[in-house]
Amino acid sequence: MAVEEDVARVFEEVGGPLAALVATLGGYRGGPLTSVTAKDIDELTAVNSKTAVLTLSQAHSYLRKNPEGASVVLVAARSAVTGGPGGALYAAVKAGVANLALSASQEWLADGISVNAILPSTMDTPANRRDMPEADFSCWPTIEEEAEVAAFLVSDRARIVSGAAIPVYGRV
Repeated sequence: MAVEEDVARVFEEVGGPLAALVATLGGYRGGPLTSVTAKDIDELTAVNSKTAVLTLSQAHSYLRKNPEGASVVLVAARSAVTGGPGGALYAAVKAGVANLALSASQEWLADGISVNAILPSTMDTPANRRDMPEADFSCWPTIEEEAEVAAFLVSDRARIVSGAAIPVYGRV
């Protein structure tokens, strides 16, 4: 779980000004809503929302120092906008991350910082393949494809894009 001092230390070590930040922090836990515990809520919120808020909060001054402007991409999830059975808590938390990107984009507009979110569906990772061996992996977006979208969003070609939640669903 993110600790504010640890996040601040990372940015102090990296230094600035920063031109871009892609925050890929997060985690998944599914299951029926009726089985969600207070511990589940705390853990999923901490690993997704808290880390995103602390990262943005600490990064702001380093991003703002870039005279050319800066860009941020947060990783939300497809379920943030679609919901779905067995993942209500995850969907709600990731919806918060997507809304954080929208709100930060408006707040930081005057600082020349664009903020967007990407909404991946199930990503083609070794862990997902292991956990869902019967799935059609060929439909899932790869980590490299997700990274290409994030790279575009932090590039000069996307300077006018801010506050967006970009679907990156693959062919699912």
